[in-house]
Amino acid sequence: LKGNAVKKRRYSVAGGSVDVYEGTPILAVFEAEFESEGEAERYRPPGFVLEEVTHDEPYPGAVLAMRGE
Repeated sequence: LKGNAVKKRRYSVAGGSVDVYEGTPILAVFEAEFESEGEAERYRPPGFVLEEVTHDEPYPGAVLAMRGE
């Protein structure tokens, strides 16, 4: 079937993972998973995390694939 694709490399880092997407500009997204909302609210990300993008439209994998990232 025809479809969009996105290429990335995943690295385990600082208790989560970093997805580094191929393309220009380089995009790296840090992800962490939690057992509860309370655990997520108490979490403080590592210093290299610049902004929270969980609900930002440009960052889901399907959107990145459609853009050709």
